[in-house]
Amino acid sequence: MLPAYAANALPVIFNNYNFLPSFARPVDFNARLFGKPVFGHSKTFRGFAAGISGALIIGLIQNFLYSIQDIKDVSLIEYSLLNAILISFLLGFGALLGDLMKSFIKRRIGISSGKPWVIFDQTDYAIGALALASIIIIPSLTHIIIIITISALFSIMANIIAYLSGIKKVWW
Repeated sequence: MLPAYAANALPVIFNNYNFLPSFARPVDFNARLFGKPVFGHSKTFRGFAAGISGALIIGLIQNFLYSIQDIKDVSLIEYSLLNAILISFLLGFGALLGDLMKSFIKRRIGISSGKPWVIFDQTDYAIGALALASIIIIPSLTHIIIIITISALFSIMANIIAYLSGIKKVWW
């Protein structure tokens, strides 16, 4: 899940430090649906580029570390270079799509961009990552529950750290 975590975190960092300013365009091109933004201004091509790039880099690092027996023993998948690239892309893109879908639903039910939607804000990316990665791997129900629980806790912790360090303006 590390590629998904990277994909979820890097858009915030890239936005905060204004990396790749020419990619800072909303993926919905500021379109509106029934008078409300489709996704919102914070969902940008820059975020997608940062998230997917980060996911791929983490996947390549995991592929390298897979040669260590202890890591091999706890891995849910068998890594080869092609497999690492594919699973990292699916996890990263899935995490971003999960966040995008959550934003779409938030806009439809009247929750503004940047406002909290407890539980969904902490799990959307993990659910999206698992859903898209299910094209090539389906973890057991136990693994899914553990992954979503750890992802929610990790999200809360990461958001608090990002808030305290000034990367985010709100703790959620």
